[in-house]
Amino acid sequence: MEQRAAEPREIVRDAGREAFAFLLGSDFLGPEITEDGLIYHRPGMQVEVRYLGPYEPEVSTTVRHREPGGVSRSAALGCLYVALGAGTAQDLTGTADTPVAVAARVAEHAAALRTLLPALLGPDLDEAIRRCQGRSLPRPD
Repeated sequence: MEQRAAEPREIVRDAGREAFAFLLGSDFLGPEITEDGLIYHRPGMQVEVRYLGPYEPEVSTTVRHREPGGVSRSAALGCLYVALGAGTAQDLTGTADTPVAVAARVAEHAAALRTLLPALLGPDLDEAIRRCQGRSLPRPD
């Protein structure tokens, strides 16, 4: 019997449930299953993990913050990783052109988010997202 290769979005949903489960301990609800991944919610904030494809084989994680008054801003996890001084853009990539690479990217994104979560839940989130939107990030030495 022929075994079917896992579809990238299924890998994101399956691996993501386990890798991002730590969010549930920080008052996030979810995951909400979407067409291309998962979304975790908490008051004023959401984390979306998804597979972009087939033309751009990439795992993407986005953090969205709803400010008082309803203004919603978002930034890619990789940009927040740089903006909050955790590392360089090359440390957190999204390229995932094989099932193994998709699972690896999900795990990497979850680990990066776990590292950043204290800052994201604190007062630095708004400024970090604004810096990402304006691309005023630290320049490497």
